[in-house]
Amino acid sequence: MELVFRVELILLVLVFLVLIVLFFLVLEQRLWRRRLLRGRRGELELVGGRSMKGRTPELQSEQAGAVDHEDVDEVIALAARLAEADKDRLSVEDLERIGAELEIPPHQVRRAVEELGRRRQREAARKAATRRRLGWAGAALSALVLLLGALTLSARASLEQARAEVERRRAQVENVVERRERTRARHEGAAPSPERDAELAGADNRVSIERRRYDEGASAYNALASGLSEQLAARLFGLPARVPLSNEIGSW
Repeated sequence: MELVFRVELILLVLVFLVLIVLFFLVLEQRLWRRRLLRGRRGELELVGGRSMKGRTPELQSEQAGAVDHEDVDEVIALAARLAEADKDRLSVEDLERIGAELEIPPHQVRRAVEELGRRRQREAARKAATRRRLGWAGAALSALVLLLGALTLSARASLEQARAEVERRRAQVENVVERRERTRARHEGAAPSPERDAELAGADNRVSIERRRYDEGASAYNALASGLSEQLAARLFGLPARVPLSNEIGSW
């Protein structure tokens, strides 16, 4: 029964780990799609911006003015943020003018801008890959901690159950030992007789039987406590690493 319980617990933990892995896979796929859509959206905006240059001012103003009333505040706030961000930026034309003052050809400036953009993309990709690896490492570590915790709790339950059985059998041994001592005291100094000898022998026999049962329980506990997760549970929850056998208890 205990083995079945532990197997079921391990299976539940494994199912939980699989769910965690699936969650991270779905999350990574969604993030990848979002980045892809964002990149395509940027390309479309760039193409749209270029195409606007060839249109008439009337058409541009007509398209630019097609804003719903409920979006006015959001558009103004976004424009303010973009204007604030553009204060610290230079256009490619500005860079070309600065390059001309330094006798750098314009096409070299454009190549440098493109190369810098590629470097930034590679750096962003490396950071994203690092975040993914850290995420997987964190998920694996969390799964390991959960598995170890589940095994430790299961080991604690097993040890407590085995210890309770050992304590029950120990109490039974002490009970029959006490009864044997009372029997011996009652027949002390009495003349030998078949009834006396049979009663004393019965008392000794009951003690031997209960001691053997206790030794079986103690041996089962000691064998269980020798496992790795059981040793960890014993240290964490103050359970004995070993219980004595009957021949190690002097009062018996």
